[in-house]
Amino acid sequence: MLFETETLDSINKIRGASGGDAVIAAINEARLDGRVNDRRASELTDFAVQKTAAILSAAPARDWLAAINYIEGVIARLGPNSNLDQILGAYKSNRAVDFHNRFAAAWNKKNYDEARQILNDGLSEFPADRQLLADRDIVNKAR
Repeated sequence: MLFETETLDSINKIRGASGGDAVIAAINEARLDGRVNDRRASELTDFAVQKTAAILSAAPARDWLAAINYIEGVIARLGPNSNLDQILGAYKSNRAVDFHNRFAAAWNKKNYDEARQILNDGLSEFPADRQLLADRDIVNKAR
């Protein structure tokens, strides 16, 4: 009970990737020595990852890529996790939307070269994203 209270407090104090990593390491250590069961350790880890990703992608920077890289790193270290896969998917979707929004802003300002570069960057990362493909159709029709 004390471990869980302290862990939740630590999660709420996360301010960056190193803080998230420290909390995740403490949870894993507690799991290994039997202070917390596997299911609850997984829940706490998911919460710590989610909190860390939210901090990394917070306004004003909206650094979706930092959050994506962090989540992917945790998955690489800890193994497959369907909850983290869902969280990762949401951050990737946010990043794709960001590419679209930046493209649209540049396109609407008639900064066509910049818009094309943003779109190409987005498509290289998300080649099957429907909105980015629709944006590419706009560019192709304008040619």
